[in-house]
Amino acid sequence: MFPFLADAVGCLFGLRNGKLACAGRDQMRLRRRMLMKKLVILTAVASVLCAGTASAQYEGETGCVMFEHANFRGRAIEMGSNDSVSFRGGQFWNDRVSSVIVRRGCTFVAYEHSRMRGESIELNRRVRDFGGSGWNDRISSAECYCDDRY
Repeated sequence: MFPFLADAVGCLFGLRNGKLACAGRDQMRLRRRMLMKKLVILTAVASVLCAGTASAQYEGETGCVMFEHANFRGRAIEMGSNDSVSFRGGQFWNDRVSSVIVRRGCTFVAYEHSRMRGESIELNRRVRDFGGSGWNDRISSAECYCDDRY
């Protein structure tokens, strides 16, 4: 029986073998309990499957990648969510970044001086070539962080 209408007397109407049938109050209560149990089980399963996915979505994954040359070429340095790097003068990566990939849901913040100081630029997308932007071979420190929206 597939219920589709309940009357004021407490009779649940539905179709059985193509004919209109009525289920009594006890049958209605039993069906409601079964439906509620199914709903509770479904909710519990969905909770278990989705638990922790939002906050740990980027954990252990690369959020941002800096490249030595334009067009994502040359040596690369990967950054996970909530990673930061700071290059001192004389270190290879100091003032060498020419392109960057930023994963969806992540933000890349680059600074002109080490220890996150000086002028900065914030990006939510990839940049194929920093040339012409004033940031080519100028980055001395950077941060990558990813939010939990995706």
